[in-house]
Amino acid sequence: MTDTFMGGGSMRGPAGATGATGPAGALVYNTGGLVAGAKVWSGTVTTNGSGVWSVNYAAAGFTSPPRVVANATAPGTNAADVRNVSTTTKNTTGATGICTAPALSVLGLITVSLVGAGVSVDVVAVGE
Repeated sequence: MTDTFMGGGSMRGPAGATGATGPAGALVYNTGGLVAGAKVWSGTVTTNGSGVWSVNYAAAGFTSPPRVVANATAPGTNAADVRNVSTTTKNTTGATGICTAPALSVLGLITVSLVGAGVSVDVVAVGE
């Protein structure tokens, strides 16, 4: 096993395995084992005034739509601070989605509304 370092963290993989960018690249596995030619894109975007986020990862050169994982940074630790992120569209060059937050409780049901502008959304896309 060898360590591959990414952004201060590390991943363990078989000695001599190469990732998307050679020996120092990310090693990506699926149920079939090591994914040859895997690519990982990572970045942070912010929502617009309608709670919509959009990212362009065309530079990664994905040949099919990647798996996209998005997560918002909450402004605090209370239940009212929870942010939920959904991906609404994705293709080989980018993705869009929405971010919601709890609005109010009516008869014990919590409603949600779209957040406004400026919520940070961390996005990771993994594909080939």
